[in-house]
Amino acid sequence: MDTVQIWDVLNGEKIQTIKGLCGELYDPPQPIFLDAKNVVALECPRSGKGIVNGWSVTDATAILKRIFGNTTISRIVFEGDKDQVTLLENPRKVGPWITPNTPYTIQFLDNGDLTFVQRDDQLRNMACIIKPNGQANCSEDTILGTDEQFYTYAWKDDCIEFYRGFTVSGSPVYSVCWKGYFVNALDPINSLLFYTAPSSGGNANLSNSVVIGLENNRSRIAESKGSEIEKVAFSGDKTLAAVCRRLGGVLHFDVVDKDKLVLIDLSQKTVIYQQSFTCLNMPMMVLTKDGSKLIAAYGYIGKYGYTWHKLLIMNTTPPFQKKIFDIGCDNFNALTLSPDESFLVVACNDGTLRLLNPDTAAEIYRQPNIDPDLWGLAFSKDGTMLAMASRRGFISVWAVQTAK
Repeated sequence: MDTVQIWDVLNGEKIQTIKGLCGELYDPPQPIFLDAKNVVALECPRSGKGIVNGWSVTDATAILKRIFGNTTISRIVFEGDKDQVTLLENPRKVGPWITPNTPYTIQFLDNGDLTFVQRDDQLRNMACIIKPNGQANCSEDTILGTDEQFYTYAWKDDCIEFYRGFTVSGSPVYSVCWKGYFVNALDPINSLLFYTAPSSGGNANLSNSVVIGLENNRSRIAESKGSEIEKVAFSGDKTLAAVCRRLGGVLHFDVVDKDKLVLIDLSQKTVIYQQSFTCLNMPMMVLTKDGSKLIAAYGYIGKYGYTWHKLLIMNTTPPFQKKIFDIGCDNFNALTLSPDESFLVVACNDGTLRLLNPDTAAEIYRQPNIDPDLWGLAFSKDGTMLAMASRRGFISVWAVQTAK
């Protein structure tokens, strides 16, 4: 159990036996050859100490020993073209959290923290910051701005006031007066607020989705009566927003292609495109960094009701060419683009995680037995970690082998 034997593959003779590497309670070491110089690296996955050793094949002398604190290394991958070794951590879980009643967003910040926003039973935005050690701080009536700053808001008479940070103190940085706000997204970079004035008494005509400027003139960029903003996605450079706007008020059962997908040029503050869409149940969509492409779940009526196993890939410049692909799972729950945009990750409700070509939707790789109840996916900015948020109230953070 705790030995590694090194053999000459040409003549079949055993060269060396290395014992006592990890102890009887741990997995057997997993050797890999680093290069033609016959150096082998070993690991102890269950040690809880993340011990990685390098040994000489010829005389079993130690070449290196690294201890990675309490990090358990699950695999070592040697990338010969880069002449380097990548250490992959075991996935770790943080939580449990309040089970998301309405999943909203999950993302990594520039400083490495992980954050997610969800809505509680009273439809209040609840923002949480998760530190690398798993500790979390959550705050009600808080939303993450496009500038990666958190803003807490409060109603005062018929006005809503935004304060930077997690408390309502000092002077508000923004104040907008209108009755019945529900905050969907805040874009301080372009001074825009996306919100819904909820319906009253089941009358759809009293529900309004609005995009409004935060400057002194409070200009309205887009407004639609009888609708609610269901989802807002921003391009990485914050020049474009994709808004999914569904029918508001009373519950509509036949909603396929009756909602609207709206593209807004944030710098020019104008609507540049809209089409019929399906926005029920928090649509999944993502824009590329430069905003040139939109990738979204495409809903339609299937054999057992509404399904989302088709994928829309659309250019966001005229003539707005688009393609719809069937990716082969009954329904998918979440999607995200890798930081270098080389592949798209899709979580299917069969528990598989699928890596797709973001241009053709062709499957590159499939990882089974992940989680059938995922609602959110997010890459760290450097692409080394993938966070997966489950409806069961946990977030799992995985090391990514394909990271550069």
